[in-house]
Amino acid sequence: MIAVIFAGGLGERLRPLTKATPKPLIPIKNRPFLWYQIRLLSSFGVKKFIILTGYLSNLIEDYFEDGKKLGVEIIYSKEESPLGTGGALKLASPLIKENFLLLNGDDIPIIDYALFFAIVKSGQFPNIITVHKGGKGGNLKVDKRTGYVLFYSKVRNESFNYVHSGLSFFNKDVLALLPNGKYDVEEKLFNKLAKKKKLVYFEALGRTLSIGTYPRLRRSRFLLERFIISYIDNKEI
Repeated sequence: MIAVIFAGGLGERLRPLTKATPKPLIPIKNRPFLWYQIRLLSSFGVKKFIILTGYLSNLIEDYFEDGKKLGVEIIYSKEESPLGTGGALKLASPLIKENFLLLNGDDIPIIDYALFFAIVKSGQFPNIITVHKGGKGGNLKVDKRTGYVLFYSKVRNESFNYVHSGLSFFNKDVLALLPNGKYDVEEKLFNKLAKKKKLVYFEALGRTLSIGTYPRLRRSRFLLERFIISYIDNKEI
């Protein structure tokens, strides 16, 4: 199974921290955030990663190289100018030859990973997104009876209860639905799949650990080690 990770953003909400450091390399204790993402997924058998880079991409490549030090294979897809998550995924699509996980580069969802991977490997559902309950409204409308995602809104809606937790699983055929250009993959892809009743959701145990803003970074620095040691040897951290 392949894992595709978005790692090309400018990290503007974390300036000046990201002025010389790409967001995925921001440390949590002694390791970059991206290291935790790779080790977590590799603990469930994911051995090939495609990292979608852009801003300060050379620093990410210099740190992780080809992935052998982590016991995985890493290849890179670099955008020369910002394409948004949708354009970055479209650019990398020739490299994606099988069904794949898709992970935001600043998120580690708090989910039951063993159950999630068991469902993924069962092949019962072609496309799955992880979700958690939003604070004041959300951007996902779901059908709790059937498990389908019904609609995604880029702007939060008080009548919606859930938000995307940052991790998804997709059948490789969805790549053909992606247009060229710069856009948000959630807004374009989620709704196309939802209309066809081809997108289900997996509910998280809690709010995602993220490093997208300073408050989220502080929370992750406090909580990530406690969560991750369930999956990674504490001696590695």
